[in-house]
Amino acid sequence: MGKYTPLEIFLVSADKTEISLTFSRIESIIGTSLPPSAYNYRPWWGNSHHTQAFAWLNAGFKVEHIDFARQTVLFCKEVPAKSINTNAVTPG
Repeated sequence: MGKYTPLEIFLVSADKTEISLTFSRIESIIGTSLPPSAYNYRPWWGNSHHTQAFAWLNAGFKVEHIDFARQTVLFCKEVPAKSINTNAVTPG
C-alpha cells in the first residue's frame, strides 16, 4: 500500500462530488505528515503524474482549488463525458 492509498480509499468511499479537506485532515487520513512542499508549492497539488496525484485521480477526483492561507484543498469529482453512439440511426 502506498503512502497516499488511504486518501484514495477515502475519496472513493465518499458519496460527494466535492470534498474540501484541510491539510491536517489529509495527514490524519494518510497517517503521516505531508511534505513541506505540499504547504508551499502549488504544483505539488497538480493533477499530473506524481505519486500523490494518483490518489485523487484514481478515485475520480481532481484538485480544483488550493487555499494555502486556510490550508485547505477542494477535490471535485470528474464527470465522465457522455459516450456518443456512432451506430445510432437517425430517423429520416
